[in-house]
This record gives sequence, C-alpha cells and structure tokens, in this order.
Amino acid sequence: MLQNKRGIELSLHLLVIFIISIILFAFGMVFARNFLKSSEELIEMTQEDIDKRMQALSCSGAEIVCLDLGSKELERGEQHIFGLNIVNALKDLHTFQIQAIPNSEHLQIVFENAPMVLEPNEERSTGILIGAKKNAVKGNYVVEMQVLYDRDKDGIADDAYDRPHRIHIVVQ
Repeated sequence: MLQNKRGIELSLHLLVIFIISIILFAFGMVFARNFLKSSEELIEMTQEDIDKRMQALSCSGAEIVCLDLGSKELERGEQHIFGLNIVNALKDLHTFQIQAIPNSEHLQIVFENAPMVLEPNEERSTGILIGAKKNAVKGNYVVEMQVLYDRDKDGIADDAYDRPHRIHIVVQ
C-alpha cells in the first residue's frame, strides 16, 4: 500500500509541474507576440513622423535658439525647409538677425534676412530653405547658423545671441 502512495504522489507532482510549465509557456508566447507587434509598429513609422518627434525633443523649453533638425540627406536638386526658433530671453526689446554661412557653393540657402524685433519672452519661428544644387558634388556639407542681436540696443544686430548651430547636409 505504501508503494502505491509514492507512485500516486510522484505522478501528481509531475502533473502539477507539467500544468505550471504549460502556463508559463503560454505567458511567454503572449509576451513574445506583444513584443513583436510593438516592433512592427515602430517599423511602420515614416521618416516624417520621426522628424516631427525629433523636433519636439530637440527644441526644449530652455533653449533660446533651436533648429528642428540638425542633419538631412538630399539628392542633387532637392530642397528641405529647416525650422529655426528664436526666443527673446532678455529683459528688453531687442533686434535679432539670422546669418547663414555655408561651407560650399554647392548649397543654395534661402531665408528671410530682415531684422526681427522681439519683445521680452516673445518667440518667433522661421523657415530656412536649404537645397543641393543640381551640379553639387556628392559629399557632406555644413551650414553654420548664427543668430545675432543688438547688445547695445542700437537696432543693429551685430553680437552673437547664442552658440552657432550647424546643419549637416549629405548630398547623395
């Protein structure tokens, strides 16, 4: 009689372990399916969605000058508009002006170069169109963006307001 109890007890332990392992396997399959499903959603994001998210991340509230993107790949003859945001974090009304300095003649840059008068805490966004000319040589190019302001309040923006910001263009 004692031997039968041991056999039944052993088979019950085996059955319990088997049921627990099936439950753990099922939970593992559900976890793996959810993980793969979320990675598929990330793959489906377009480059524009990623650019928009990067813009929201890169322009934090503490920055007084920020670019929405720091780099872009362009084909010859292709253009892209970069956003530049300026905040007057000074206590007085000041005049600001944007200066763009490309490191090559293979890039075409178009932006409003007129001085901007900003009240304290006023924010202004502007677009900067950068294009690769049709005869551009493949390679890496840099456009240095500098925002100037009138430190002495004479209406002439001639002092650097923030550090230079660089836009990297890769011509394909």
